[in-house]
Amino acid sequence: MKYSIIVPTFSNRVFLQQAIKAVIANTNDYELVIVDNHSEDDTLDYLRSSALDNINGQLVVNKENKGFGIACNQGAKVAKGDWLIFLNNDTLVTQDWADNMYKCKLEEADCGIVGSKLIHPGSGTIQHAGVVELSNGTLDHIYFGKQSDYKLANKRKSYFAVTGACLGISKSLFEEVGGFDERYYCGWEDIALCNIVKQKGYKIYYEPTSEVYHYESRTDGRYSAENNNFNLYIKDWVL
Repeated sequence: MKYSIIVPTFSNRVFLQQAIKAVIANTNDYELVIVDNHSEDDTLDYLRSSALDNINGQLVVNKENKGFGIACNQGAKVAKGDWLIFLNNDTLVTQDWADNMYKCKLEEADCGIVGSKLIHPGSGTIQHAGVVELSNGTLDHIYFGKQSDYKLANKRKSYFAVTGACLGISKSLFEEVGGFDERYYCGWEDIALCNIVKQKGYKIYYEPTSEVYHYESRTDGRYSAENNNFNLYIKDWVL
């Protein structure tokens, strides 16, 4: 298969169920790799009973919550596709989302990572259209809160970084850079990965024709290590 879609998950079975159905309806030539981080609800029962029936799927089960980066790395190790897409469990992908990411990779010779346009469900406003570095050194999501059809947000462009909520990278490059830095826990490991890939001479692209709805931060403990993550990032990449 062309794509290995890697979804780390912790509880929130209803969101995961929606995400899987959207992937099945809107994706071709893929496998789905679910990494369960010791869910505390009926997520694992659902995954073992029916979720991956009749599709090309793999299930990795952890005995503790290992967070985003480690879970993604675990999924990447068993992935069979040439192109990895890391996808949050609280997303709803749309038609041709994966193909449009891959098209960007093929058309941009210097492409290392591709990120999608993320949209707030319900309001239709932009959640993510690329991460920019401001003049004071801080990072921000450009065009946040603008309507999804905002003209400037509908152009493919290279940016400082893209979010890991929906991030595509070739398996060979991901392995070359060592995957996500496992010192981070549910935060900033996506930005660190983008920095490492840029050090290799590649660029980070935002692809607006790949649209994904993202509920955002639905996992318990999402920001439990935010201070440590931020301090680690500043030490590694700013100071």
